[in-house]
Formats: sequence, structure tokens, C-alpha cells
Amino acid sequence: MASAFHLIALPTRNEEQTLQAALDALTDVEPGEAVFYSEALAWTAQGSGTAFMRFVKTARQKNVNLIATLNVGGELTEDLPGRAPGHRYHALVIFTRHGHVHVPQAKCFPDAFERVGVPGDEAGPVSAYTRSNLVRLDMDEQLIEVRFLLGADLALVTDRPPGAWACDVLFSLAHMPIGADEAMRETLADARKAGLCSTTVQINGTLSRNAREAICKKVEEAKDNGRSVAARPRWPSAARMQKRFYRYGARRKDGEPWQAIDKLDRDPKRGGRIPLCRAPRAPKVTAGVYPIIVAL
Repeated sequence: MASAFHLIALPTRNEEQTLQAALDALTDVEPGEAVFYSEALAWTAQGSGTAFMRFVKTARQKNVNLIATLNVGGELTEDLPGRAPGHRYHALVIFTRHGHVHVPQAKCFPDAFERVGVPGDEAGPVSAYTRSNLVRLDMDEQLIEVRFLLGADLALVTDRPPGAWACDVLFSLAHMPIGADEAMRETLADARKAGLCSTTVQINGTLSRNAREAICKKVEEAKDNGRSVAARPRWPSAARMQKRFYRYGARRKDGEPWQAIDKLDRDPKRGGRIPLCRAPRAPKVTAGVYPIIVAL
């Protein structure tokens, strides 16, 4: 199953360079393939609008399916289940080779800079989404049930027993600082062992402080159990899994994502854990289903 996915980790520095890197990476992609990018193809409203239009056109011209995350709102989120009118979301967008666009999922735990908004972006901050949707993909005459977790949304898995989030494939799309990528890898392995899913996909975007010092390490990894495992009634060690997350407040103000990630990488309190901006009284995230079967 994992062989059907083409995984691309994007650089996180500025939106123009990130979009160009995403387009350049399609050189080796075969017609009909499904391409999954790491988190944040674009993060401002203007940059996301530009990327949206380019991807609609590129998916049809190259006959490929493109899956990326963008800052979207208004009419672009019309089919996002349970959306709040007038709100913007850091959302997963699927551009199919057939010319269709789907928005089946959004980020439940936006980063601090997303919650306060990027300076100069008139559209304002993005909202936290309160559903984790099962997304059904029709690929190669197979119906695959998928859950997409953006950034630190991986923290959701310990909120309920493994069976509550059951799916065929669990996707993690992120741009986490050094150390957090390994903590995410361990958490995804726990998900496979507990029977939440049989396959996990981890894509982590890249970022460097300079030519020799990486802030975010490139990860393009799919792991498969090779056989299905019955979901356990509870996590063997939920407390251990929760300790992999570093909770921080939403008061940090950074102009660009790379500045926010750089700060978290330097934070001595983080200690290699996964940074999670989760309000103490945040609304509970519920399990849902995206009602449309997405034909790729």
C-alpha cells in the first residue's frame, strides 16, 4: 500500500521558494501518482491563494494528484465538515488529476504563530479545527481509509483508545525541529503496534539555520506492519506517549514559521520533545468522516 504514495518533504523558509520546490519536485512523478507534501505549502492567505491556483492547474496538466496544506477560508473550505463560517483554517487540500478539489481535514492544534496571525496578513489567524475525519481514498481500485494529522495533531491519538481512531493509513505531515521528528516516529510505531492502523506515513519538512546546522530534518518515510493487527482496547502506556509532547502557550509572536521553529529548536525546556500549542480548555476533538469518497 505504501508504494502507492510519493512523499515530498518541503523546505520551510519563504512561500515563493517553498512553492517552487514543490513544483520542481514533480519532475520524477509519473502520471496518475498521488503526491503527498510535508506541512505548509503556504501559510499566509495571499501565498495560499497563489499556491491553490497553481496546484489546480498543475494537477490537471501533469495528470497527478497533489495533497498539501494551506491557509484557507471562505468558499475554499465549503466542503470541510463542521467548519465555522467566517473562520480560516490550516487545512489539508487534495487536488485531483480529474480537476476536483477536496478539503477533508484541518489542523486541530495550530502553532502559536498561526493562532495570533502572521504580521501583515490581513486575513488574520487560523482557527483550531475540532474534528479528526476518516478520509476514504479510491486508489488503484482500492478503497483506503486514511487519517491526516497536521503538525502536533499526533497528540490526538492518546486522547482515546486506538480503536476510536482506526484507519488503514495514518499520515503525519509536519515540519518539526530536531528530536521531535524521532519522537513522532516512535509514536507512529506505537500506533501500528496497537492496531490503530497497519501503515503510517511520516513527512517532515526541512529547515536549516545555516549551511551546516539543520533545524528540521528531512523525513519521507512509510512503514507497514505487513499484516493487520486487531486494535487494542487501550494504549499500553499512554502516559509515556504523552511525555513526548512539549506543551507551550500561544503568547509567542514570530513573523514567519521558520522563526517560530528556530525558537522552539533553541528552547532548552523542550528537550527533543514534540512542540504542542494546546489550550488547557480547548474544545474536545471528535472523530468524524469526510462524506465524499475521493477518487485519485
